[in-house]
Amino acid sequence: MLNHQAMKTLTYFFQGISREVVNIFHDEGVSGDKINRSGMNTLIAYLREQQDDLIVIIEDIARLARDVCVHIELRNEIIKAGGKLESPAIEFGEDHHSKLLENVLASFSQHQLDKTHSY
Repeated sequence: MLNHQAMKTLTYFFQGISREVVNIFHDEGVSGDKINRSGMNTLIAYLREQQDDLIVIIEDIARLARDVCVHIELRNEIIKAGGKLESPAIEFGEDHHSKLLENVLASFSQHQLDKTHSY
């Protein structure tokens, strides 16, 4: 289940765009530094089964992964499966500026996780 803040952020995001929510995937209590997560595996399988390309909306980049390598691998898997990432927190793009910002934010997410684990 999504927490209250995530629902609030996504509800606000959806008010500004014309999108239909067809499914919600989440990993409850699973670390974002893991690539093999039930919700993520289900999402990627779901994308592969669809006839149309779908948009995958994440509340925040840290919700995708908290490890840079895992982030890049999951992003590539989502794209390969026919998905396109969108977020109210970041504009995903293929230009060099967008990729730099995405990688910096993914690095920051990993840093936050590493700090938490070091205490």
